[in-house]
Amino acid sequence: MNRIFKVLWNAATGTFVVTSETAKSRGKKNGRRKLAVSALIGLSSIMVSADALANAGNDTGDGVTPTGTQTGGKGWIAIGTDATANTYTNVDGASAAMGYKASAMGKWSTAIGSYSQSTGDSSLALGVKSVSAGDRAIAMGASSSASGSYSMAMGVYANSSGAKSVALGYKSVASGATSSALGYQATASGDDSAAFGNGAKAVGTNSVALGSGSIAQEDNSVAVGNSTTQRQITYVAKGDINSTSTDAVTGAQIYSLSQSVADRLGGGASVNSDGTVNAPLYEVGTGIYNNVGSALSALNTSITNTEASVAGLAEDALLWDDSTSAFSASHTGNASKITNLAAGTLAADSTDAVNGSQLFDTNEKVDQNTADITANTDSINQNTADITANTDSINQNTTDIAANTTSINQNTTDIATNTTNINSLSDSVTTLTDDALLWDAASGAFSAKHNGNDSKITNLAAGTLAADSTDAVNGSQLFDTNEKVDQNTADITTNTNSINQNTTDIATNTTNINNLSDSITTLTDDALLWDAASGTFSASRSGSASKITNLAAGTLAADSTDAVNGSQLYETNQRVDQNTSAIADINTSITNLSSDNLSWNETTSSFSASHGSSTTNKITNVAAGELSEESTDAVNGSQLFETNEKVDQNTTDIAANTTNITQNSTAIENLNTSVSDINTSITGLTDNALLWDEDIGAFSANHGGSTSKITNVAAGALSEDSTDAVNGSQLYETNQKVDQNTSAIADINTSITNLGTDALSWDDEEGAFSASHGTSGTNKITNVAAGEIASDSTDAVNGSQLYETNMLISQYSESISQLAGDTSETYITENGTGVKYIRTNDNGLEGQDAYATGNGATAVGYDAVASGAGSLALGQNSSSSIEGSIALGSGSTSNRAITTGIRETSATSDGVVIGYNTTDRELLGALSLGTDGESYRQITNVADGSEAQDAVTVRQLQNAIGAVTTTPTKYYHANSTEEDSLAVGTDSLAMGAKTIVNADAGIGIGLNTLVMADAINGIAIGSNARANHANSIAMGNGSQTTRGAQTDYTAYNMDTPQNSVGEFSVGSEDGQRQITNVAAGSADTDAVNVSQLKRSVEEANTYTDQKMGEMNSKIKGVENKMSGGIASAMAMAGLPQAYAPGANMTSIAGGTFNGESAVAIGVSMVSESGGWVYKLQGTSNSQGDYSAAIGAGFQW
Repeated sequence: MNRIFKVLWNAATGTFVVTSETAKSRGKKNGRRKLAVSALIGLSSIMVSADALANAGNDTGDGVTPTGTQTGGKGWIAIGTDATANTYTNVDGASAAMGYKASAMGKWSTAIGSYSQSTGDSSLALGVKSVSAGDRAIAMGASSSASGSYSMAMGVYANSSGAKSVALGYKSVASGATSSALGYQATASGDDSAAFGNGAKAVGTNSVALGSGSIAQEDNSVAVGNSTTQRQITYVAKGDINSTSTDAVTGAQIYSLSQSVADRLGGGASVNSDGTVNAPLYEVGTGIYNNVGSALSALNTSITNTEASVAGLAEDALLWDDSTSAFSASHTGNASKITNLAAGTLAADSTDAVNGSQLFDTNEKVDQNTADITANTDSINQNTADITANTDSINQNTTDIAANTTSINQNTTDIATNTTNINSLSDSVTTLTDDALLWDAASGAFSAKHNGNDSKITNLAAGTLAADSTDAVNGSQLFDTNEKVDQNTADITTNTNSINQNTTDIATNTTNINNLSDSITTLTDDALLWDAASGTFSASRSGSASKITNLAAGTLAADSTDAVNGSQLYETNQRVDQNTSAIADINTSITNLSSDNLSWNETTSSFSASHGSSTTNKITNVAAGELSEESTDAVNGSQLFETNEKVDQNTTDIAANTTNITQNSTAIENLNTSVSDINTSITGLTDNALLWDEDIGAFSANHGGSTSKITNVAAGALSEDSTDAVNGSQLYETNQKVDQNTSAIADINTSITNLGTDALSWDDEEGAFSASHGTSGTNKITNVAAGEIASDSTDAVNGSQLYETNMLISQYSESISQLAGDTSETYITENGTGVKYIRTNDNGLEGQDAYATGNGATAVGYDAVASGAGSLALGQNSSSSIEGSIALGSGSTSNRAITTGIRETSATSDGVVIGYNTTDRELLGALSLGTDGESYRQITNVADGSEAQDAVTVRQLQNAIGAVTTTPTKYYHANSTEEDSLAVGTDSLAMGAKTIVNADAGIGIGLNTLVMADAINGIAIGSNARANHANSIAMGNGSQTTRGAQTDYTAYNMDTPQNSVGEFSVGSEDGQRQITNVAAGSADTDAVNVSQLKRSVEEANTYTDQKMGEMNSKIKGVENKMSGGIASAMAMAGLPQAYAPGANMTSIAGGTFNGESAVAIGVSMVSESGGWVYKLQGTSNSQGDYSAAIGAGFQW
């Protein structure tokens, strides 16, 4: 045999087990032995059956160790060279190690694969270099590591270092407690975090990163992308929307909400395809507003202005007085005048108010009538004495009567005019919006019309009565005039009686005027004669009253004495009748107006719609008022109904959002109840709310005309795209940091200033390091170590070296004098002074001498050229072309002109610009050790400078920089004496001693951390960490990125090629870390933890056991069939046959093999010649199979 173990069926456990080759086996109930199928089945049983492993060492021996080792005890299995397994001692579990140098030292642990290690109790390491260090941890895959307790790492380089973490996939890392990383280079570093997908990173605690490249940085966050790549979340069911819902909402819900908001906003608001709402446009007055706040503010302003205007109108307008049923000119409780009243139209249908000048004119006429009446009375008395005088008096009386008649007509006209003026006032009031006496643009006058009817104006102060007066007159003034008119009327009646009396007297005196009898007779019969008895002219004829016909219409004027005819009096009577009727109608209208008008209620300071015993009444037939910023129109029920419909709908929609909006809905409903409440709320909002200020284009905290605080502001989010308001504590914290930074920067600036003052700095103008200090232009550089003196040395030399040189020069001066070489004048003139034994090796070079062409210049070296006055060129091909310049070294060129100047030290966005001052000393020239833009040299072995003009060493500069960098800065401290960090790449960051970042946008943090130049956007964090590839991260001490981004690579157990943008490494090939605390994965690309893997293994074990059982059954069936077939073959082989020539034979035989049996029957015959042999046979076995065979043969 070539093996020392075999596979047996364990009836107790129902599994195959591996045991010693010498162990005895027994059959099952039928006594048949089991066939060991193959060593592969035995290996599978080791992986999938813990019970089988536990029994491996207990069946017949202490353990199995094909070339492996163990530490004593029982139950262990170690298969492979240098494999090591723990043993079973008391209750401690034995372990199994399979593979070259496999080690299973944990209790009940299993290590399968070369260099695999299972040090944790009950742990499993499966794969080359796999390590399961955590208790009950599982590491499956080459170089996988499961160091966290109960963790699981599946995949090449998978690492689960967090307790109960799961890392599933190539280079997946689960370092957070109960974290999960699933996918190529997926990383879950936060506790309870999960990263699902290639390169996904879950950094925050309880965070989830879903999808390739997703990064969940914040705690309790879910990321489906990163800062540069985002994903949609599609096919999301609609979430519940209520006050307690935490469901995700869909785009359709957001769009619906946006549509609802747009519908409620009105004003043309609409929803874009991305769910944003286009701003509405509200026209308030003359302004256009695109948000509700501004529109309400404008409306509030309009209402406030309207209220102010109404208040002013109520105080200063001529308003309706319910108590007097007339317009009242009362102002602040006192009767007042109406001035600047235009003259009203004096006509039968005029309702215009008359002014003082018009009444003055009437009064003048009345006074004239009174005077005229008095004169008439005097004239009548005079007529009684003298008939002749009477005749003249009669003529005069006729004139006076005509004048009186004219005055009466004028008075009547004036009365009609006054009445008309009252009507005019009534008409004017009608156009007033409420009860004010307003200007009627149509008629070009103020109208006293009220509710369609003429009305009174009461409490009108007496207007000035003058020729140029435009004051309105009141009733008392008109009453006084009417009294005078009435008196005139009475006086006229008295005069008429007197005239009648004069007529009687004249008749009595007829006999006394005989000398005039003919004339009197003629006058008596045909003429209109004076009747002395009546004191008037008498139209009596033949004892009867008669008409005066054909009387032309008398002139109606202030100075007219014409008699008026019947048509004129008729017209006047008609007007009086009309006026009487009109006055009656006015009185009726005024009465109706008092009870039916919309009147001002002083108690409520508003117009009241009360009527009769009904306190509240409707105002119907109100046209729709204009809705604009400056509109003062009343609105009707349909407009308010429309508003209420919108408000009700808004209330329903807004109630679903937040409690605050619900409160706003309540406020809106209150607005529907009372416009006064709206005004109060808007006024309060205007006074106390933080409103948008259109002038400054921002929200204004102005209150009462003064600036004010905004308190109780929650801390705003601080991020690049945050638009939150920040509160005082946040600003205070920032200010504290700014103050600290300011202090630190001040210290840095001081250090830099000191450094600029005390350091050996480069002088741009001189093109050299300057040892100037303060006002001292030249200074020593002391403590300079002895520089290396060699052909390629660029070290600075110190005084002792120079002293030694000087001593040597002194010692050899005599010899040098002797060895001066060619001192001919021609040679010196052409090539400068030279000395013997100072030579240049010119082997292989063309013979080129040194050339000192500048006045006082010196050139030393092959092809050295000193063309500048007083310059020095020292070295092969060196050149000094500027006065006083020095070119030191082979190929050095000193050709830059040095100018004096001053530059202040300043800080810019690119760093600190060191200042200089080259004006305090004479500039002798520049020292060049190389060539601009081509080559340069170091000055090495320079002693530390001590004076202002001394050269400083790198050590001094490092100490100075160290003094700057070790200055404490809040939240950042470093304590190291090592070399400083260096950030070489653009936008790079280097933190920590000896840390170097060469890559653009690279980040290096830690001691001796390195980011290579090719590792653009690379990050290395931790001591000795190395980021070698772009977009890759090395995290932890000694971590290195070894692969970087890959394209079309073959991932473990993936059919299609994969791509990655970078690498995240938490270790190296020689040192790995666990990713612990991986949460259980749920999606296809989620990382799984050890518990999930264990469960998967258990399910796989169960499945495998089941399938193995089925396979065993099938194999057993095959085995039985094979055994039956072998028994049949043996039975047929046992049949004897005829052998003699001409002989025939019938035979029967039986056979058995491995518990199966068979019977065979055969017939055979030999030919007569004995040459041919024939055979026919058939068989049946215990498996119920039948078979037959026939054959023939020829023998010789």
